[in-house]
Amino acid sequence: MSRSERLTLFKGTLNDGEEALKTEHLAGAGGLEIATRRTDLIDVILRELFIRQATTLKGDIANSLTLIATGGYGRGLLNPFSDIDLLFLHSDKMKTLDPSVQEMVEGVLYTLWDLGLKVGHATRSIKGCLDLALEDFETLSSFIESRIIHGDGALYEQFLSRVRSTCIDSREDAYLNNRIEDLHNRHERALGTIYVQEPNIKTGVGGLRDYHNILWMSFVKLKQRGVTGLIKAGLITKASYKEMEAAHDFLHRVRNDLHYEENRARDVLTLFLQGVVATHFGYPQRSILRRCEAFMRDYYHHTRRMREITSQVMEGFQIESEHRKSTGIISFLARRRPSMEKFDEFNSIGDRMFAESPTIFTEDPLRMMRAFQHSQLRHLRFSPALKDQFATDRELIDRAFRYNKTNRETFLAILSRRGDVARALRQMHRVGFIGAYMPEFGALDCLVQHEFFHRYTADEHTLRCIEELDHLSEPKNDEQRSFSELFNELDDPAVLYLAMILHDTGRAENARYHEDASALLASKVCSRFQIKGARRRLLIFLVDHHLSFWKTATTKNLEDPNTIADFAQLVRDPIHLKYLYLFTYADSKGTSSESWNGWKASLMSQLYKLTLRYFLDQPEFERQLAIVDTELEAAVAKRLPASYAEEVRAHFEFMPRRYLQTRKDTTIAQHIRVFRKFFEKLQSDDDSALAPACLWQARPDQGCSKLLIASWNRENLLARIVGCLSALNLNILSADIFTRGDNLALDVFRVCTTNLEPVTNKRTLKEFDKLMHQVFCGTSYNLADLVKLGESRQLRRKQDLPEFPQRVLVSNRVDPKTTFVEIQALDRLALLGDIFTVFEEMNIVVHHSRIN
Repeated sequence: MSRSERLTLFKGTLNDGEEALKTEHLAGAGGLEIATRRTDLIDVILRELFIRQATTLKGDIANSLTLIATGGYGRGLLNPFSDIDLLFLHSDKMKTLDPSVQEMVEGVLYTLWDLGLKVGHATRSIKGCLDLALEDFETLSSFIESRIIHGDGALYEQFLSRVRSTCIDSREDAYLNNRIEDLHNRHERALGTIYVQEPNIKTGVGGLRDYHNILWMSFVKLKQRGVTGLIKAGLITKASYKEMEAAHDFLHRVRNDLHYEENRARDVLTLFLQGVVATHFGYPQRSILRRCEAFMRDYYHHTRRMREITSQVMEGFQIESEHRKSTGIISFLARRRPSMEKFDEFNSIGDRMFAESPTIFTEDPLRMMRAFQHSQLRHLRFSPALKDQFATDRELIDRAFRYNKTNRETFLAILSRRGDVARALRQMHRVGFIGAYMPEFGALDCLVQHEFFHRYTADEHTLRCIEELDHLSEPKNDEQRSFSELFNELDDPAVLYLAMILHDTGRAENARYHEDASALLASKVCSRFQIKGARRRLLIFLVDHHLSFWKTATTKNLEDPNTIADFAQLVRDPIHLKYLYLFTYADSKGTSSESWNGWKASLMSQLYKLTLRYFLDQPEFERQLAIVDTELEAAVAKRLPASYAEEVRAHFEFMPRRYLQTRKDTTIAQHIRVFRKFFEKLQSDDDSALAPACLWQARPDQGCSKLLIASWNRENLLARIVGCLSALNLNILSADIFTRGDNLALDVFRVCTTNLEPVTNKRTLKEFDKLMHQVFCGTSYNLADLVKLGESRQLRRKQDLPEFPQRVLVSNRVDPKTTFVEIQALDRLALLGDIFTVFEEMNIVVHHSRIN
């Protein structure tokens, strides 16, 4: 049979097999079943291919080469587009690779490549493998899960034996430490939680790599393949084993679907693919959002159990290792034994907390709540056995337990220890306690949030917000220090922490406005916890208005005194203001890393300070904002040379009232200087007379630069300016537009780089001036050309664009003098330019804009 005929035969076998597997997957076959059967399919092809190619070898050489599967292929689990990792193993007697062997190996590989398979490969002696495994634990892991496909079985057994004796024996603890470090680093890169919006099913927290870790550790520590030996070793229960295998199968099924859908290897479960997988898996909900929600809840439940069980196993291996070291004579002489303490039928060894007996909770159910207080006060973490005890006795958390006065007081005492609350609540969440004790919060368990600025599930978001509050107790940077004094002055931190726990509970109610539903649930909790009077009003206020501070700061004109007065009426008093300010900071920081920056910080700080001024002296606040024009005009005139007198008079005559009400004399004087610069350009003889005058001011404290532009008010003025900024890939954060009565315009932009930093690069500023000259002084203007220029400067990144709900809200109720337009759309270059163009074509004057 010729090579082309053999290739046709192998292609037919592979294609028929792959098609059958895809059909069975779509019919609902399990993830492990498909991955195992695909391994079998590749085994058949490889074994036959290897045998056929080996016929070209002669004598001893024909028996000196063994084909071994490593990596995922070695585990016997191949997803549809997974790599096929191969090791062509030969004995140490073959000092140099025989040319015929090299030719045979290449024949196998070329055929596999021609079949469209992605192959990782190496040809090595046993000694060569051992040298690599001694240098790199990752390589050692791939050898641990290897298996023979065809060749000399005795050579393979010798290989395994020498791997153990040379690379594993006496190095078990070093390997364990490497696996623990790998686990920590991977989890840190995945933001330390399973509850991310777009998880990686292989390397993310609770993903397949966590399972692989305990596979490898079982081989190293227990000298067994597979994970069933963990039951006999007492590291997991039979029930935990079943849960872990169910999670393992589910993850493989999801991974299979991603591969089939994308027609390539894929591990990131994007927002778009979540809907695809949920539909393929037959989730019955009518709405795509509800299908996604149900599917992702299952996903998070499985990965949570995977993380909990695999972490428990790794911790068990670590405890065994520490115990073995501490009982050795040298270790005993060299170090102290871990400190031990007994309390309330618990005991602690080192930083771990253990139960004295398996009946401690049935004997006294209230001890469950006290366990968290003991853990908080002594800075302990629960042992694996104690975690299992909570799972076993969870039914003890009934209605009587929730209404018990002692439990309530203990829980609020835990919330009162500012700076150390998140750790206790995370421990409650991990063992399922907090959701059982507070069903309102329990309903958020693994709940997907459909807003695109939320990176985490609702429960994880809440816990991260509480961590942000904790950080304020002992601040580590200037930003935290700016809030720390307020936080440490609070009379009742427990109310702030409890409000944070409850602020998103309404999301599980599927209400149109989740804050209203959350406030109703908070009221029920207040009744159950016997929280009354001013304390109750404060808690419900924080929950009900937890979005108000952020919305006001980022969407309204803070230089309008009516904005401050309206917000002050909503907040009621300075105490509510301080609590809400802290709450909004932690809520924003806990949403995602992109939800907080210097610009938003400056907006919130401005709103807080202006509202506090309003409360401290309302008459003086109103007097300063309503300062008589003549007084302000005189103050501006003093800051400018006498030659500016006519320009000052014109500025005050023609500028709109809203501008004069909200600008300081120093700011107005600066604006008049920019207009002087524009007038000087008008008198020049060259064509630059038509270009606006510009002034850049870097504001590092706000993470942006202020751009002042003075010009004639002309057609598409705003769109042209925005086009020039877009061409340089600069982000626009806000725009304030003032048109004078003499047809002059003052535009105040706040812009930043893509790294959310001020624009300070001299080359960028020079290019901006050049573009402005071309746009305003040329014969024609084309926004599309500027967009192309901006696109050419962008980094080429392939990204999955989500299905984003685009919408426009138009309201005449937000502000008494203007129409409020809110536009939600997927960001792109010159989006704002297109919007301004439409407004100008409709003769609509834009006064103020904010861009998030």
